[in-house]
Amino acid sequence: MPYLDLGIGKFPANAAVTTQAGKTVTSDISEGDVLDMRLTDNKIIIEPYKLIPSSQAYFWSKETQEDMLEAREYVKAGRMREFSNIDEFLKGLQDD
Repeated sequence: MPYLDLGIGKFPANAAVTTQAGKTVTSDISEGDVLDMRLTDNKIIIEPYKLIPSSQAYFWSKETQEDMLEAREYVKAGRMREFSNIDEFLKGLQDD
């Protein structure tokens, strides 16, 4: 079984993982944190799941993040233009 989505759950109170050597594994995960759990290649993957308001979800989409990275590269490369008024700005859009 290469992949199984185990769903989303919450970290329970007093949960701990102990290794065979008797060492307790700790993390920044706290009681009540939402977790994404899946089984991949016989490994159980548990990751903290950050919830964001739906009104901000577009910003974290792959496309928007790629656009933001492209814009950052334009700024670093100095490929910016300044306009002194809206007419110049609109003309600049037509020139592109």
